[in-house]
Amino acid sequence: MNSFRSAVVVTVLLAGQGSALQGSPALPSVLPVSAPAPAPVSGAPASGLSSADSGVAAYLRGDFVGALAIFTPRAEMGEPVAQFYLGRMAMFGEGMAQDAALALSWCGKAQAQGNADASYCLGRLYVYGLGVAVDVPRGVQLMQAAAEGGSAYGQDFLGYMYENGFGVKADPSRAAALYGQAATQGYATAQVDLGLLYEYGYGVKKDVVRARELYLQAADAGSAYGQVSLGYLYEAGLGVKADPARAADLYGRAAAQGDASGQVSLGYLYEAGLGVPKDEGRAVSLYRQAADQGDARAQVSLGVMYETGRGVGRDDVAALQWYRRAADQGSARGQVYVGDFYRAGQGGVKADDVQAAAWYQKAADQGDAAGQLSLGLIYELGRGVTQSDSRAAGLYRAAAEQGNATAQSYLGDAYREGTGVKQDNVQALQWYRRAADQGSARGQDRLGQMYSEGLGVRKDEAQALLWYQQAADQGYAAAQYDLGLVYENGEGVKADAARAATWYRKAADQGNARAQVALGYLYFYGDGVREDNAEALKWFRLAADQGNARAQNAVGYVYEGGYGVKADTRAAADWYRRAADQGNTSAMNHLGDLYEAGQGVKRDYAQALALYRRAADAGSPTGQDNVGYMYEHGEGVKRDDAVAASWYRKAADAGSAAARTHLGVLYLQGRGVKKDPKAALTLFQKAAAQEYGPAQTQLGRMFRSGTGVKKDLKVAAEWFRKAAANGDDAARAELKTLGK
Repeated sequence: MNSFRSAVVVTVLLAGQGSALQGSPALPSVLPVSAPAPAPVSGAPASGLSSADSGVAAYLRGDFVGALAIFTPRAEMGEPVAQFYLGRMAMFGEGMAQDAALALSWCGKAQAQGNADASYCLGRLYVYGLGVAVDVPRGVQLMQAAAEGGSAYGQDFLGYMYENGFGVKADPSRAAALYGQAATQGYATAQVDLGLLYEYGYGVKKDVVRARELYLQAADAGSAYGQVSLGYLYEAGLGVKADPARAADLYGRAAAQGDASGQVSLGYLYEAGLGVPKDEGRAVSLYRQAADQGDARAQVSLGVMYETGRGVGRDDVAALQWYRRAADQGSARGQVYVGDFYRAGQGGVKADDVQAAAWYQKAADQGDAAGQLSLGLIYELGRGVTQSDSRAAGLYRAAAEQGNATAQSYLGDAYREGTGVKQDNVQALQWYRRAADQGSARGQDRLGQMYSEGLGVRKDEAQALLWYQQAADQGYAAAQYDLGLVYENGEGVKADAARAATWYRKAADQGNARAQVALGYLYFYGDGVREDNAEALKWFRLAADQGNARAQNAVGYVYEGGYGVKADTRAAADWYRRAADQGNTSAMNHLGDLYEAGQGVKRDYAQALALYRRAADAGSPTGQDNVGYMYEHGEGVKRDDAVAASWYRKAADAGSAAARTHLGVLYLQGRGVKKDPKAALTLFQKAAAQEYGPAQTQLGRMFRSGTGVKKDLKVAAEWFRKAAANGDDAARAELKTLGK
């Protein structure tokens, strides 16, 4: 969980609003109820201030009951300052039930006597439609009157309207001027609002030092708003040396006033152990205090603590409840998390992609990058919505342009694959780099792949290694797998199977299926680790159970051969079928072999041929060779040496040693092709160079008989020995005939 700047503004003080730069709603759906700030009441006659002084003092120290007792008789006597305060207390529900009609009555009486603060009060009621129909233009007129009458409240609220373009044309410079007028009167809320403009350089030249001065004035006056804003500068090290302990002190002062923003900000420091001893239980307590006040950020944070079981017992149902409370207030982060729970079927709700998409849409509609990213993934997968690569790419772009590193990496994927956008490796590279430069492990891994494959950039294995390493060091499983491949294959580094195994294991332990398969093969062959078929099967099975086709094929192979387990061709056939159904050509060939041999399944040449043909059509040289073999021997199809030769040639051209040997035999015998011993010799030599035993045996026979070459029994014997060493039984028999 990260500290987020919007946490700075929660409690809306006397003016009842905060800067939009902090994420405050331009038009709240409910009237904010807030604690008072120690600021002077402006725009009232001096005599009024004097006569109501004890009431003002009570109000400013939060003694609303006492203030009510003092103001009521004076207001009834016609004192405008007292009337204003009673109207304000009714408007915010301070010391009494919230009563817009009563607020309208008292503020109307005070305004009739020229009280500028009362004009502010009436303006709020019209702006938000409290006790009257919504009438923003009328509200603006009243705020202008209040501001011109010297009301700090009116000046600050009118500044808010100009800052956000609420009821008036947005004019941040005008907003700064109005905030300045109110701040000069010592109004703490305005001091903070003006400070925020300086902090972000909105309507004024950016000046964090000036912002700090303004926050300090407000904080020293006891304003929680100022304390939290100043605390954030110390937490983030903006305009001051980072000092989380000082930030914690300021947040604590605000939290002690019951300020939700102070509570959630202090909670984060306790959660992270910044400036205070790490105490997740204390963090939960603070988040709960703020959440119970309706603070959406605190509700989300509390939900996260319940979801992860930190500082409180893990409880997905409670987590979802808090996320939903935040989401129902319009919190984009809460909406994304609710969507996540529906997508996963978590927290006591059934998996519902339609609901997930709806929640993501709500967040995306607010321009939230996380919502846009999640909705993009939904569109890419076609879950709960009609699948649309172009819609997905558009959402990734919207989030990526906001700087969301994960979205940048997904947009890179779209350009790399040409899904939803025109394929463009250069664009893909640029987006991956932007993500990688932000420290995104996914972006770094993808960038490494681009360098490894020379896509959009010159191939550079050293750069690939660098980016893989950065991502792997962050614990990113996909990069750990890629780094393992680099070491296993010796790409830009010396091949090191033991090191490859180390990285595969890191990824495999995180559940990465590809790494589990790769680690399984190292154990199967004893490469970089001790040969251990049982351990190999364990890793193959873990990946296979995740649906990884390569692993399913490997499990089938282990059962077929009885490696570390009792041989079980029926189980092998089942695993091969699972992998074949996912398009794994190796599994198609293995399953075809079982049908051809009648092992684990009923012998069925037609089914075997169908499987071989599927593999062949998918570009598998082994499948092409197998189809050729079926035609050559008339298994499942009418014998046709010419067709056999055609399939063998496809596989041979793709580098299949078996197909080169089979085609060589046809050339040697003149079946399906014109007899050509020299062509046969060339094919056998190519296959023999691949250490293919049957081809080496064929070469031995040619030299023994002098077919296509000069007869040479010594050379023949050498080829037979090589073939025998490669496991060819026919070569051993040939050696016996030579007496070798």
